Amino acid sequence: NRLSSVARRKLAEEGPPVIETVGKNVRNGLFFYNGDTLQVTGSGFGGLSGVYLAAGDCNQYGCRINPHAGAPVAVTPLHVSSGSFAFVPQVHAPYKNQLYPHFLIVTKGSAADTSDTKLDIGAAPPVKKITGVKQTAVRSGLRIDVTGVGFDEVDGAYFGNGTLNSQNNLLYSIANRSSTSIQVMTTANCDQRGILMLRETPTGQGTPALITGDTPIEVACVPSTPAGYVVNSPSMPGGNTYVMPGEKILILGTNLRYVTGVVDQRNQSHPFTFAPGSQSVPDRIQVTVPSVHPDRSLASYGFRLENSLTDPVVPGSVSGTAMVMAPPQWTSISRGWAEPGQSVQVTGSDLAFGSKPEVTVGGVAAEVTQFTQNYVTFRLGAATTSGPIRIKHQAGAVDLTGPFTGGYPPKSHPGFFVVSGPSSVTEIVRPRPALATGDTLLVRGQNLARLSGICLLLAGQGTAPAGYVPFMRTSGSGQEFEVTNTEMRVVFGHSPASVAPGAVQLYERPSGSSQTVCTTNAAGIQWP
Repeated sequence: NRLSSVARRKLAEEGPPVIETVGKNVRNGLFFYNGDTLQVTGSGFGGLSGVYLAAGDCNQYGCRINPHAGAPVAVTPLHVSSGSFAFVPQVHAPYKNQLYPHFLIVTKGSAADTSDTKLDIGAAPPVKKITGVKQTAVRSGLRIDVTGVGFDEVDGAYFGNGTLNSQNNLLYSIANRSSTSIQVMTTANCDQRGILMLRETPTGQGTPALITGDTPIEVACVPSTPAGYVVNSPSMPGGNTYVMPGEKILILGTNLRYVTGVVDQRNQSHPFTFAPGSQSVPDRIQVTVPSVHPDRSLASYGFRLENSLTDPVVPGSVSGTAMVMAPPQWTSISRGWAEPGQSVQVTGSDLAFGSKPEVTVGGVAAEVTQFTQNYVTFRLGAATTSGPIRIKHQAGAVDLTGPFTGGYPPKSHPGFFVVSGPSSVTEIVRPRPALATGDTLLVRGQNLARLSGICLLLAGQGTAPAGYVPFMRTSGSGQEFEVTNTEMRVVFGHSPASVAPGAVQLYERPSGSSQTVCTTNAAGIQWP
């Protein structure tokens, strides 16, 4: 107890060498490769005279130094202290993948110690690894080209989790093997995904080993190219889906996880995100649809799916169309007037998007009987007294205030009129005092749009009695081609001398009748 620390350390250095551990606990048995640095702990290492590796021999009775294996190989101790040192083994190991038993011997003068159990030392294993793949995902039945080093004994491939016990998937055959490249041949209808592992079976011995990359490389084989369909909500026949500008549509399908881009029929890409679904893998995509182009040329979108399935690259198909909703526009109207309960048709664009538009006339709801994106047919409500026509849906509204184009052949009208009461003629203006056959009369009154003209009394001739005959309005039948609701022009189609004085009547088609007849004029004006 009176010895100083220096004296105790010197006594330990002068004691016999004792090996306790090499690298780890040597009694558990360890293996190393030439070039590794091994750390030895123990005592009495100060002043060592030699460090050696002696070849061993093992049988059913255990392992021991083989005196016939040649002289022990001397190694140079590094970082020596009384309690530890390091060394780098360099032994004769002519065959790759084989380890040779050796025992560590330390000497100091006449004293020596030998490790309790063997150290398995061999040549450093060759570099074997995957460095890259040309295809990360292919359709089933196609190949995956793999590059790397040390492929000489590869005989198959797995997709798994990167460990030896994960090859519960199919073993894929290989082709065109060299030490630096190989082709993995997928099977027909395969549908697997995982870390690429190459199986190596050494010739003549050993358990199959797996070769992977420095970092996991995930690959897949897929039964088919990604495909999907636009979810219709709401929809019309044909698979159209209607959305507001900037909204998202949903595409459902198969193998969508491999989609890299969503492109429309004009080769324009659209932002998309993978959306969670009922499956553990993405089975749906959300696509942002842009606004309608000002000239309305970009309103209907069909799509295809760019994807990472290679050799060759085949875009995936998408059934259905995204229709971007825009405010309605009208181009023509079937007639410029109507009575309550009668039907009118408006043509144009973006008039309906899957659901029935709202139509009002003078603020009174009309009954929509037919509709498409390009036309709307509606029946005026019973309480309707005036215009304008208003068509409204999710994206906006439009008021039809005139002028219109309507009828066939098309004619221009200043506005839409509701004929909601009885018609009457209150004034007839002659173009000149002395009329001639073919002159045009200007007729004024109320609710004249429904009239086809006026009736005047024609004097009897010979045995023919006097009677009323029609004088037609210039623009047509009165059912389609009116000018205003308070004026019309009538052709004086008879000789002035043949027209007798009498009450002016109305030439009209009563509601529900197919015949046009002369009826009493409530205003009671007389001709001439």
